[in-house]
Parts: sequence; C-alpha cells; structure tokens
Amino acid sequence: MRNLSLYALLLGAAALAAGCDSSGGVLEVDATGSVAGGVYRDVNGNGIPDSPSDQPFRGVEVRLVSPGSGAVVARATTDTAGVYTIRDVPVGRYRVTLDPARLGDSLQATPLGEVTVVPDSTVQAVVPVSFPRMTVAEARALPVGRRVFVEGLVVAAYGDTAHVTSGGRGIRATRLQSPTSIDLGSLPGDSVRILGTTGRFRGQPILDNATIFVLTSIISLPAPSVLSTTAASAGGGGTLDAVQVQVRNATLTDTVNADGRSFLRLDDGSGPVDVPIGTGVAFANNRFIPGLVVHATGVLVPGTRDGSWWLRPNSSLEVVGEDSPFRPAAPTATTAVRVPGGVRVTWADNSANETEFRIERRGGSVGSPVEIARVGAGVREFVDISTAPNTAYGYQVRACNNKVCSAPSPEAVVPPVVTP
Repeated sequence: MRNLSLYALLLGAAALAAGCDSSGGVLEVDATGSVAGGVYRDVNGNGIPDSPSDQPFRGVEVRLVSPGSGAVVARATTDTAGVYTIRDVPVGRYRVTLDPARLGDSLQATPLGEVTVVPDSTVQAVVPVSFPRMTVAEARALPVGRRVFVEGLVVAAYGDTAHVTSGGRGIRATRLQSPTSIDLGSLPGDSVRILGTTGRFRGQPILDNATIFVLTSIISLPAPSVLSTTAASAGGGGTLDAVQVQVRNATLTDTVNADGRSFLRLDDGSGPVDVPIGTGVAFANNRFIPGLVVHATGVLVPGTRDGSWWLRPNSSLEVVGEDSPFRPAAPTATTAVRVPGGVRVTWADNSANETEFRIERRGGSVGSPVEIARVGAGVREFVDISTAPNTAYGYQVRACNNKVCSAPSPEAVVPPVVTP
C-alpha cells in the first residue's frame, strides 16, 4: 500500500512554497522562482515513496547546481519532515543534488535529471535516497561489505537462498527475507529487486542478509545453457556461478555419501560432475541406479575447495534411458566349482570397454550378493579362498569401467561339500 502520509507531505511542499510566494499583492518581476519538495529513504529502491518503511530524510543539504559550471547556486536543508524549500532562485536549468557528506559511503541520491525554474513558479523535486543499484556483474566486482540493490530473474530458490541472473551473469542471495509473505519456493521465474550486502562464499561473490522485492511474475524460465558435464564441473572459472545450466544424456555413474551430503555423479563421457541431492540419502534399493541416462537442469554452485563445481538440480532429473552407452556387456557362462583351498569361478568376457571385473557372492547368512573381489580387464577367473565346505554359495560377475558396471552375469551355484 502507498505510504500516503509521506507521499502527501513530500508532494505538498511545492504547493506550500507557491502559497508563500504569492500573497495576493503585486508581484515584483525579479525573474526568480522556487524549488521545493522532499528527501526520503527509499527502502525498496523503486524511486517512489510508497513503502510503509520509507522515512523522511532529515537534516540533509539540498543543492541546486549549474549544469555548465558545476557551481552551487542555492541550497536548503530538509526539516524534521524531510521537506525543503529553496526560494528566489534565478530562472534557468539546474541539477538537484544532495550533500555527499551526509550520505556517507553507502547511500546515494537517485539522479533526477535537470529541473527548469521559471518566474514566479515553484518546481517540485522529490529526491529518493537509497543504496546503489547495480547489475549482477557490477555487484560481483564489489569488495565485501557493500550494501546494494540488484535486479534480475530468479532461476532457483531453496531454503533461504535464491539464484538471480541478469545479463548472462548470476549471483546467490543468501539469508533471504521478504517484507511480505512470499513462498520462496515459488520465486523461480519472478523478476525481482534484491537488497543485500556483498560477501564471499568459497571464493565466489554473494549478496548476504538479503531482502527480496518481487517486481513481476514470469510464467516460464528462459532455456538453460547446455554444457558438458566436465564444463559444468569447471563452472566457467566462476563466470557461470549461480547460472542455470543443463547437462544432457549423462550417465549416472555413482551414488556417494560424503561429508554429510548425498551426491549423484553424472558423466556424459567428458568427465564427471557431482549433483548434491540432500543429506543422508539411503541409496540402496532406490531409483538412483547407476547406468541410467538423464538430463539434469539446475544451477552451478562452488563445491569443494579444490575448485570443482556442483550442479544443484532445481527439478527432478529427467530419465531418458535405462542403459548407459558406456555400460559394458555383461559376462556370461559363469561357472563355480570347488577346488583345493576354495572355489574357482570362471566367466566369459563379452565386453571390450571394461577396466575390471567385480565378483559378487551370496551364501551362508548373506541372502543378497555382495562384492568380494575385483580383478583386471581381460581376466576370466577368480579363486575364492574364503569359503567353508559346509556352505552353498552363489556367484555372479559384473564388467565395470570408470563410469558404470554391467548387469550381473547369470549366477553359478556351488553346493556344500557332502561328507559321508
């Protein structure tokens, strides 16, 4: 809602000044006029005194400056209501400025352009004072500790963090709050203005302690930039920080729980990128099966301190295939026979792109196969020496490379030794 009391107070200053200049008598032709108005703190940075939080800016000197010479022609100081009046101003064109010493290093007056003073008339000039407005690229170049406004499009939001982009650059707004009730999860696609303090996280610029103001809602997001998985992991050297991207036809090569986080590892053949999906995810018997081929859309965030980047998804992964093109062919013709000292397992090698074979066994108290050994590429047999004669075992073998494993071979069962 418009802050009507402040709005009326500031805009009414011109009328008051005009009333003082005309008392019903004969006016002297001095070729002068007046400039009147107000100065206020523009909390939401929109240049209009419409926020309930907007407040009069008291005790600041308002100056009329000659555009040609830069000389100060006249001046006045705002009162407790933030109002000023400058009378007996020679006709002409002027710039309205404020005393920079009163604004300090953080605030600035919004430029109004030039005002034209005409005889026996009052020109109205209301001056917003606020934090500087920056493009995303400009905000990223600032030192830590600057309070600024940035406008852009929200491409992702989670927790108290939003990713805002404009002009092909992105920045994260952290510890986000809103002066109104906004569902932060509904922000993607909205055009916003964000007020935040420049900071750093893992070497990348952020806007911390941020307040968000929604400008307009947009139905759909622009198409993401398509990258290879290795380019996503490099993050463009920081130029792609907080930018929405997509990797396509990438194989889910591994699932990882590390440092309290859960990751999917994707690889399109160029190199892996890690995709954080939460904490403490139990990957056993879930839908994240290595070998799936997916499209993944999200924002790039700095990952580990070694310089790698993570692709944080802003939607579910799109499964486009059940079998990776990197998957080796499964071994066949598995056999298992008891030999002195253990069980000899053999298989047929049907792949040309494996780097190793993984032998899995079930038996005894183990109902599901578990990996017991690995052997190199081209090897076709393994002797298991950790067996007991009175136990039946089942063996299967997978061909694996540095991206994904094959399906298991058919199981070969060796019965327990029967003693007379």
